[in-house]
Amino acid sequence: KSPSPLNLSHIQSSVFPDAERTAFPTAYDLRNLGGVSYVTPVRNQNPYGTCWAFGALGSLESNTLVASGGSGAPDYSEWHMAYFGYIDQSSSLPGFENYTTADLPGIFDEGGQDWKAIAILARWTGAVAESTVPYNGSYPTGSEANQRILTHAYYLPSPVQGYSPISTQDLKYAIMNYGAVSIGMYASDNMAGNISGPEWNPTAAAYYYTGPESSNHAVTAVGWDDNYSASNFNALQQPP
Repeated sequence: KSPSPLNLSHIQSSVFPDAERTAFPTAYDLRNLGGVSYVTPVRNQNPYGTCWAFGALGSLESNTLVASGGSGAPDYSEWHMAYFGYIDQSSSLPGFENYTTADLPGIFDEGGQDWKAIAILARWTGAVAESTVPYNGSYPTGSEANQRILTHAYYLPSPVQGYSPISTQDLKYAIMNYGAVSIGMYASDNMAGNISGPEWNPTAAAYYYTGPESSNHAVTAVGWDDNYSASNFNALQQPP
């Protein structure tokens, strides 16, 4: 096996040195900063396991809004990203694994994570407009025009990657300076409708899980509220 071309030594400590010296507000919400939203609307991945593409492109859309001062309505194609995550765009731009078009549409349930999303974007396969390759529509050709290209990305620590858990300061710093952050979480079946489970409080839309399961879902973190009460969570599964 070839060694990874990525040097990830920086995520063994604080990614943003200034974060430790920053005084953060107790609450911050990219959905409403002085009446301006720096996130795009919530999307629907149904019926496929493409959350990884939605999480990554939700972050990129937010970053686009931050760069533009909140103007515009970026909407990038998750269908395009998920397709070329597994189908070769060309002999020099391969997908992951050895899938072919004969495996469609099942490959859309293969899942992924930010490592794959960034690999696809870093070679400039996208991001293309949602209107060009709509979700669950026709398959892309690979000749679609990019709406935005990725020139650099920040990886934050994750225990799944073998590094120490992400620091609160790093996460807050990234959200304030770059926009929504794609993160992983464990989503139990309770989030799909079994509201009697201990992790999910539908009344407050509050979810808290601390257990042995690894992340199985990608979302975008858009802010925080340090004064959010632990009592908003179910009594059987409350954070400290």
